Formats: sequence, C-alpha cells, structure tokens
Amino acid sequence: MQRKVLISAINHSDDENEMVEISRKEHTRLYDEAAKNKMRIVDQGAQISELESKIKQLESVIEYGVEFQKMVPRFEMMKVESQLMATKAEVEQLKFQLEEKDEKIEAILKAGDLPTELRFMEPDKGTAFEKLAEQYNELQAENAELKRTIANTRKGASLLRMPQDSSE
Repeated sequence: MQRKVLISAINHSDDENEMVEISRKEHTRLYDEAAKNKMRIVDQGAQISELESKIKQLESVIEYGVEFQKMVPRFEMMKVESQLMATKAEVEQLKFQLEEKDEKIEAILKAGDLPTELRFMEPDKGTAFEKLAEQYNELQAENAELKRTIANTRKGASLLRMPQDSSE
C-alpha cells in the first residue's frame, strides 16, 4: 500500500516537473521575443529621430525656399511625415506587444509557483461547495413536497368532478 502511494507521488512529481519544464521553455521563448521587440523599438526610435531631423531640414528649406539652388517639393515633406507617422504607429504597436509578452511571462511564472502554493492549502470546513450542496438538497426536498401537494390537489379535483349518484 505504501509502495503504491509512493509511486503515485513520484508520478505526480514527474508530471509537475514536466509542467515546470514546459513553463520554463515558454518563459524563455517569450523572453527572447520580448528582447527582439525591444531591439526593434530601439531601431524604430533611431529611425524616428532621423525622420524628425529630415522634417526639420525640409521645413527650413521650404521656409527659405532654396537649398543648394534648387526648390524642394512639398510632397517630399509630406512623404517623410507619413513615414514618420507610420513608424510611430509601429513603435506603439511593438510597445503594446512587449507589454503583452511581459504579462504572459509574469503569468507563466505565477502558474509555475501555483502548484506549490496549492499543495500546502487545506480545505476549510463549510466551504462554498458544501453550502451549495446543502441548498441544492433543500431545494430538492421542497420540490418533492410541492409535487406531492400538486398530486393531492389533482386527485381531490378529479374526485370533485365525478358525477354523484343522487339515488343514495
């Protein structure tokens, strides 16, 4: 008997170790993706600063009208501004994805700690489940009583509907 309990305890710990290993792999994968996203954000930040400096340069050129004896068309500035807006939108999206991945990493870490926390918890007497089971049983008893009352009422009504022999 003790041997079976010991074997089941070992099997349970193996399953727990597998779950911990899976969560570690998932944590590593998410951490790597988050690092890649951070690098992309840094690259996008550099691109944003380049585009902003180009916009400033184009604004000064448009304001003065000439740079190296040639006019700069306004559509070029508009094109650069649209690139800047697209890059900023992409940076915001990457930041959102990074935050999402950080939340997933935290959830995985908490899920890894959960089995050890649950192992030491003891169920309380009078838990919500026991209360619900008691309420259910009371409701079943009340329903049975109501069914008996309805059956008796129907029986009484059928007796009242029967024609009476007036010859008696």
